[in-house]
Parts: sequence; C-alpha cells; structure tokens
Amino acid sequence: MPLMTRILLASLVLLLAGCSSQTAEDEAKPVRFVVIAAPALGAEPEGGAPPTEDLLYDLVTELSGDGEFDFCLVPGPLLGSLDPESREALLGALGQIAGRVYPALSSGDGPRQELLEALGDKSEGLPGHEGQAAFRGKAVRGFRPIVVGPDGAEPDGEPDGEEQPEEDRAPHSIAVFAAETRPEASHDLEVTSGDPASLTRVGETIRVALPPLGLPPHLYGVVEVAGGVVRLTLRSAEPGAEIPPAPPPLPLKAR
Repeated sequence: MPLMTRILLASLVLLLAGCSSQTAEDEAKPVRFVVIAAPALGAEPEGGAPPTEDLLYDLVTELSGDGEFDFCLVPGPLLGSLDPESREALLGALGQIAGRVYPALSSGDGPRQELLEALGDKSEGLPGHEGQAAFRGKAVRGFRPIVVGPDGAEPDGEPDGEEQPEEDRAPHSIAVFAAETRPEASHDLEVTSGDPASLTRVGETIRVALPPLGLPPHLYGVVEVAGGVVRLTLRSAEPGAEIPPAPPPLPLKAR
C-alpha cells in the first residue's frame, strides 16, 4: 500500500476514533437543570419573609457563579401581582440567568398575552422562550424541555421522531407546568410546584416538585440525570437557612 494511502487511512481512523470518543463523552455527561418554583413576584410576603423579588435576585446572583447547568425550569405562577413593575422585575431577574429559561404560566398569570410577548421579546425577553404558552425547548443530550400551557395543552407539532435531524431528536421529555395544570400527555419527567419538596414516581413518570419560592426556607432545586438515575439537590435562596434533607434518588425507568 502506498505511503500516502496509509497516512490518509490512519488519519481517517484517528478522526473517527475522536468523533466516537466525543460522542461517548457527551452521552456520559449528566443533564443538569435548575428548578425555581412559583416565584409569584409582587405577592405580599408571608410571616415577615423577604420580598420574593429580593429572593429571586439573590438566587440568580448565586446561579451566576454556577455555569454547570443546562437550562432553568420555572413552573408558575410567575406573578403575584399584575402591575407592570412585577413583570419587569421577573424579566430582569430571570433574564440574568446564563442559558435558556423555560417558565410555565399558571391560570392566574395575566393578562397572559402581554406576559407572553414580554417573555418572548427578542431583545428583552428570555433566551429559549418562544412567546407562546406551550412550546418545545431545545434538546440537551437526549432530553427535551416541554413547556405545558396553563390549560394543560401540549405544544403543537409532532413529537421527536425520524423526520427531525438526528442532533435535534430527544427520546426523553421533561414537562414543566404550574401546580393546578394537568398535562395532556405523559412524560419521562414532570416538574411543577408543590410542598414539601419531593422526587416521586407516578406510574412511568418521575415528578419533581418544589415549594413556592416565597415559602420559608425559600428552596430551589438542582436536578441531575446521570447513569439512568435522577437526583434532586435542595438549595435555599436565603443564606443560612436550614435546608431539609433531599429525597432519595430514583431510577429514570421503572424496573
């Protein structure tokens, strides 16, 4: 075999090996996302708690030093007041989060169209939001966030399948919705608000629930899916707060 042919073949083998190694590395890397439940900005604080706006800004500041998450899910209600200042505070805080932010509206988040237009504004809205109540997020290593509308409606369009480019397909879905919402479809993971914080299995679905941000001890969560296991870590937006024990991890698929 000529020398030049051997060199080209060797180069091709190395290139393929590098691609294979990179693919394996990407698949092995965990999917990690943040959950901020029911911020309800503008609501009257309970029991002398700090205003939710302050808690949210402190939380976002803390997250700015942690770039190791893929996206942020925010099940509603997003607003506890309909005044424009609360909406601006919501956009200002969530807009500082590095990466895509997927908020799910509740039935009380109105006037809905104004809020959707603000969330989806290309210059001042949230990265990842499409200005709709229900939409599909960008897939990350086989997991796709699905924002469910306040009426339970799923996004228009076909689920992930052969008609999509391979890099855009996602065999697993993560639905985010407000507590009073009931999704029309089933998903691998569901993220919503609920007290106490929990990680439970409902049939074939794993449900992650976090208390509203305004309730002491002002929790938010970091969810990690790695090696077929789902883990929930609890954190607080209030420095020094006592954080309850995290629920035990669960396998992604029921055995």
